[in-house]
Amino acid sequence: MNQKLAIALLEKAGHRVSLAITGADAVSRWREGDFDLILMDVQMPVLDGLEATRQIRDQEKKTGTHVPIVAITAHAMAGDRERCLQAGMDDYLSKPIHRPELLAMLARRGANRAAGRPERQSERQSEPKNTSAMAANDVMDRAELLSRLEGDEQLLRELIDAFLDESGPMMQQVSEAVTSQDAGGLERAAHKLKGTVSIFGSRAATQAALVLETMGRERDLRHAEEAFPQLKEQMEALETALVELRQETCPEF
Repeated sequence: MNQKLAIALLEKAGHRVSLAITGADAVSRWREGDFDLILMDVQMPVLDGLEATRQIRDQEKKTGTHVPIVAITAHAMAGDRERCLQAGMDDYLSKPIHRPELLAMLARRGANRAAGRPERQSERQSEPKNTSAMAANDVMDRAELLSRLEGDEQLLRELIDAFLDESGPMMQQVSEAVTSQDAGGLERAAHKLKGTVSIFGSRAATQAALVLETMGRERDLRHAEEAFPQLKEQMEALETALVELRQETCPEF
């Protein structure tokens, strides 16, 4: 879903986009193509974004080239941005993707490329605010969502449909990780879910997913079974709100 959103925003701004599904695929496409910039998701199958970036940087040492790599991540924890920069990434954008931040970053990268100068530390994006940790009970921020999509009702319908299709399997992954006390699996599943629900400005569901992700990351699942019902409640409320929004904004479908 974040891929759909990013591609739509980039193509609207006149950019050409090539999509890689895994980190290994990203490295392979970089070898074969001539890209101005790579938006690198941190959590990907086969090879994660940090290791994919390291491999690209190691190979660039032989050629003297440097393609800007920007981290795209739903992480909102202390030290995550630093880990991305240490791996060789040049910049950092947090999910959900916001059009002004995305276009500002692209303009900054383009200016540096045109001037032929390396990025200065002062130009780097500041640590993103942990909006997912806000103590709000919003099921969904409709104004924020519609603004983010610039009134594109077709994209809105596609995102809602994708969410309604994917939310069940994603919740199943979280549930199975809680039941089996799989800390690593819980961290990955809750992280993916967090990045998805944040698109819709759902602070309550985002926060509930973050709680479980943090438990998985800290390898402490003592209260995971108590936290899961709260996530389930918020997800059900979000699904209801999205069905209503789809009917209001896309009644012909």
